[in-house]
Amino acid sequence: MKYTGSDKINIISHSMGVTLARRVIKGGVVNAAPQSFNLGPSLAGNVDTFIGIAGANYGLVPCSMVPLFATCN
Repeated sequence: MKYTGSDKINIISHSMGVTLARRVIKGGVVNAAPQSFNLGPSLAGNVDTFIGIAGANYGLVPCSMVPLFATCN
């Protein structure tokens, strides 16, 4: 937004990128192993359009069985 001078952004994402983009838009602290990190403030007020195609919105299938992967948070 700083580069383009725009007030709003449009986001198009696919597959696991949908899940990641939604979390980045939400902002805040992510409690992930081995350490937590802060994504900063929410970007929701700056998003005009969000398009998510075939998103993994409920996570990964292996995570519902046994959370063995770092992506299972």
